[in-house]
Amino acid sequence: MKEQKKKEEEEKRRKEEEKEKKKKLQQQQQQQQQHQSFLENTTTSEVISAPVKPMKKNFAGLDCGAKVISANPESQGASNVISTSR
Repeated sequence: MKEQKKKEEEEKRRKEEEKEKKKKLQQQQQQQQQHQSFLENTTTSEVISAPVKPMKKNFAGLDCGAKVISANPESQGASNVISTSR
């Protein structure tokens, strides 16, 4: 009796696992179809023409910890290369 019940439970669990696998496979196929549809309906210029924001942060500024260590002797105003003015 116990063995029969175990077999039934095992069979039930196996069927549920198969259902889950089928469901996941269907979801993956649907996602692939949606992605393919997107690619077919989107032109290259739409993808490439995304707006580009100009960089506003000055990485060579005092607020980023930059400092002039040395400069060539012929330079004029080397100390003014990095200043606190914005």
